[in-house]
Amino acid sequence: MLSYGRCTQRRHSMKIGSVSMKRLSAIFITLMLVFAFAGQVSAAAPQEKQVHILLNGKELAFPSAPKIIENKTYVEYRSLLEQLGYEVEYAADSKTIQAQSAMHQIEMTVGADVAFVDGKTVPISGQLRIVGDGVWVGLRFVAELSGMEIKWNAKTYEAALVDNGPTPEQQAAVFKILDKMLLVEAASDPEGALKLFSEDSPLRAAGLGEELKKQMEKVKVRTTIVNKRIESYSATEAVLVTVEDSAKVSGGFYPEYRSQTRYTLHPGSDGEWLLYTLEPLGIEYTNVPALFDQAVTVPDAVKSDIGKLLDDQLKATQTENIEAYLATMTFKSDAEKEAFKGQLQQIFSAADSSPAVEKWIVVEYNGTDKATILWSLVSDVKVGTQAVKTKVVLANELEKVNGKWLFNSNQTQLSAKQL
Repeated sequence: MLSYGRCTQRRHSMKIGSVSMKRLSAIFITLMLVFAFAGQVSAAAPQEKQVHILLNGKELAFPSAPKIIENKTYVEYRSLLEQLGYEVEYAADSKTIQAQSAMHQIEMTVGADVAFVDGKTVPISGQLRIVGDGVWVGLRFVAELSGMEIKWNAKTYEAALVDNGPTPEQQAAVFKILDKMLLVEAASDPEGALKLFSEDSPLRAAGLGEELKKQMEKVKVRTTIVNKRIESYSATEAVLVTVEDSAKVSGGFYPEYRSQTRYTLHPGSDGEWLLYTLEPLGIEYTNVPALFDQAVTVPDAVKSDIGKLLDDQLKATQTENIEAYLATMTFKSDAEKEAFKGQLQQIFSAADSSPAVEKWIVVEYNGTDKATILWSLVSDVKVGTQAVKTKVVLANELEKVNGKWLFNSNQTQLSAKQL
């Protein structure tokens, strides 16, 4: 009996062992499948690495984390541009970004082929896109447009930006010259204005002092700086570009305008920036129609003589008589006269013109031998087989030489349009 019991116990033990092994194998296989599936899910959607962006060694913070899209780093436009020193405006209807810093001006539109950077076109090439509900820009694209160096560390997902431009303190020192200019203008101080020019400025030798005095005695103006940026910067020279509005406060004839001007600055002996040269880049006169309300009173004889001068010049233009045209003018030198004669020959050779005076007035008269006229001229112009009708408004200085009124070479075109 004992032996039988032991055998029975052994059989039951083997049976239990066999079942246990099967169950363990099933559990093991199940666990293996679970882990394998988890591995596949992890491989299909790896955890997104966080991109770190540094500017001059300091990490920047963003409300929405930068993203890697098609192997490029993109950042929400406003948070990036503002941390790079830009003032930003966004037109939602056109999806256009306008950004202005001390050094650069950028305009770019979602879907456009090019961006406008400091007045030049630059291909966008997909660097501006909609991500979710926002507009995002390529990090390298904006950094390089801003003149910054950028280095990418693929191991740490770190983008390091280096701004080699002037520091905020250096920018403020450059812009300080504009504040000084506005102060001397408000005070109508020609001597103070002249002190803002460096001793080696070529404008000093060209009679700048007398011109400043003459202008400030004639009219008081107020300038508004609409836009400003530093085009280039070094320890010995800075170049500043502005957009300015100039309006008359009081005084004589003055065409108001908006202008773009490039100022080249050199440091003075005390380290303060001074004006070396200035270069007008563009000008648009803004009050031309109102200028015809600024006529001054002149004697009838003067008005008659000036009217005859206009007629003589128009006849010379219509007949393309160069000598007759030159006879209506006075020049500072023979060289100036010859240069003008060459220009006139080119104009007459290129086009046929039939001008007519629409209206004219005298806007300045010193009582003896100097005057300024404002006149509107309508012309039928034919160039080759094409004919157009144009209207220009001009301001001309006149001088009385040997008892005869003549145009001098100072002529300003205030407006021009095709009719």
